[in-house]
Amino acid sequence: MSLSSSHRQSDSVDSTLTVNSDDVVNNTFDSWDLAILIKDAKSIIGRTDFSNQPSSGGATIDLRLMLESMLDNAPADQGKRWLAGAIHTAHHSKEEGRVQNAALALWQNLIMPMQAVGFENIVHSSSVTSSLTPTVDQTHVVVENADRAEQKEFAAQLMIRENYRCIVTRYVTFDAPIPPEDVTENVSYARLQASHIIPLSLNSEKTPLMNIGQTWDMLKSWTRINPEDYTGGKITCPENGILLTAHEHEGFGKFKLWFEPVLSAGPGSAPLANTYSVHVWKHLLSNRPLVRGGGPIQVRFSDTEMHMGRRIPPPAPELLKIHAAFSKVLHACGASEMYENWRDDLRKPGRVIDDGSLSYLGLRLHALTV
Repeated sequence: MSLSSSHRQSDSVDSTLTVNSDDVVNNTFDSWDLAILIKDAKSIIGRTDFSNQPSSGGATIDLRLMLESMLDNAPADQGKRWLAGAIHTAHHSKEEGRVQNAALALWQNLIMPMQAVGFENIVHSSSVTSSLTPTVDQTHVVVENADRAEQKEFAAQLMIRENYRCIVTRYVTFDAPIPPEDVTENVSYARLQASHIIPLSLNSEKTPLMNIGQTWDMLKSWTRINPEDYTGGKITCPENGILLTAHEHEGFGKFKLWFEPVLSAGPGSAPLANTYSVHVWKHLLSNRPLVRGGGPIQVRFSDTEMHMGRRIPPPAPELLKIHAAFSKVLHACGASEMYENWRDDLRKPGRVIDDGSLSYLGLRLHALTV
């Protein structure tokens, strides 16, 4: 995998996007028509020679497709403007390889860390002893200082909100307190997990191993998320959670399952409240009969259930949109295949591990926890 070769360029790569969001959006490109700005940025991308593209196990990340998909799928117009402006800035610097370095910086500091955090949440997810206390995704990579009581409360609220069912498959958790008279359909049971939509926290008390400004600036600039809204116990708010089977939790964490808002009418119309279509990529739903009709299934999150006298809110649309954006970018550029090939390659007997690559990945993952 060419992670290490990209890392050797990190000094030049990291400097490319230090024209941070305030510089690019508010000063240089704020007055540009967004459609024209994006069109010109794509023209620049099309003329760029991407000769140094990360690869592993026969899979290669297409940096050109990554940039184009990020322009198309940024969760907010401000994120599109920031990225298009950064591409223009890199191009007009007249330094050779500047646009390619910008793409590598985005992959190293944003795309790869987010992908790895989601993947590691699956690998290190804790076991469950009772279906009434579903597994909450945990990992040594993501520092979540929410205590056990907060985690338990998080899971309990998701159980109540979704009536003890996986929102996608409708499988019911074992021992769900549902009276027999309320069961009006054939019911299947499964172990359920309380999954975080955005599995990040900024409340680590550990000393950072490196400057994390690039990672968080890119995340905030492209997604327009305010990370401070999800620090500490806030990471376990119901707005940042969905209830899934273990299989669907894996697909969601690997960005192979995501949610798209269902529109009330045609393109450009307002979305239906809390209603989404479920999209998958190389992921078979555990409830196979659901997909026999063809096309994505639709789900609706409840917004009327109560817990301890308070309404349990549904998932935040902006968080589901961010997750969907990463999903589409990862699949468009081939990052999903490359990362999984890399993980598989590391487990092969006699594999000589590239310490430089692993060290760099570890640093970027740590950056997301501070």
